[in-house]
Amino acid sequence: WLAGALGARATRPSPGTRYEDLAPFLTLAWLRGDIPWLDFAQLVRDTHHDSPAEWPLPGLPIVAFVGIDEPGQAKRLPARAVLPTLRIPALDYAGRLACWHDGLPAARAVDGMDSAIADCARRFRFEAAGIDRVCHALAALDRTPTPADLYAACRGDVDLGELAQWVVPRFGLEELMLPAKQAGQVRELIQAAAALTRVHHEWGTARAWNESGLSALFSGPPGTGKTMAAEVIAGAVGMPMYRIDLSQVVNKYIGETEKNLRRLFDAADAADVILFFDEADALFGKRTEVKDAHDRYANLEVSYLLERMERFKGMAILATNRKKDLDEAFLR
Repeated sequence: WLAGALGARATRPSPGTRYEDLAPFLTLAWLRGDIPWLDFAQLVRDTHHDSPAEWPLPGLPIVAFVGIDEPGQAKRLPARAVLPTLRIPALDYAGRLACWHDGLPAARAVDGMDSAIADCARRFRFEAAGIDRVCHALAALDRTPTPADLYAACRGDVDLGELAQWVVPRFGLEELMLPAKQAGQVRELIQAAAALTRVHHEWGTARAWNESGLSALFSGPPGTGKTMAAEVIAGAVGMPMYRIDLSQVVNKYIGETEKNLRRLFDAADAADVILFFDEADALFGKRTEVKDAHDRYANLEVSYLLERMERFKGMAILATNRKKDLDEAFLR
């Protein structure tokens, strides 16, 4: 839209384009009068997370758009060549719903599809490009897509990277043997997850609760069925479940654990997923008295985790054998 307002056309290199190949791309865009659209990662030669971005042809008189994911990335761009950052807000529920309706006009005639589209508009917080990608995949089917096809296509577009492992549920609700109280709590979680679209967007609670999701703590000795219960819930509500790999998330270097947690929650917030934190006390442990820099950063990581849990829109399940070792703020 911006390029059109400037009387030009936006062009974008393929995702795999290397830094070394950007110079001829930019030259061609300049010759044709196009406005190039680049991802920030394409301008970084060094893979180190704090390395500055470099413009391949600093002498080329061209206007370009650069997409960044975090505000701090703008500071790594050449200061003299960058205009003030233009913040583009994410699509809200109404915007996502409109994109789905535009992308699947014929499929809406299928029984239950309107309800499934409304549910997916809440559960999968894709931007317009992601919704368009899923709609094109469904259009490639040799039949009219069903609600099950829609859910499957949305789940297939979710990727949390190497920080989490996808878990395929192996058990059904009828296989979970629990005392009456705990069985009732599991059923309540399933019912609450299924009702979130209605509660948030038909009843209007999203305005007060910011589309917040659900959190649960499973505690007990090994072998009592904590992981099994999480898998049962995932299968019953049809949400992808990811086990957090603490060996990848927790880092001995100061500040790195928080960066890994940010990457994890940013990716998970794009879709309605279950994050399963096994041995949660290793990550959600009690904050300690600050004696050195390591203690201070460890406490910051716990505080950051609390803040992201408050805003997380999916379902977070914490499992622990040592409930007493968890920070009290998580127990509420």
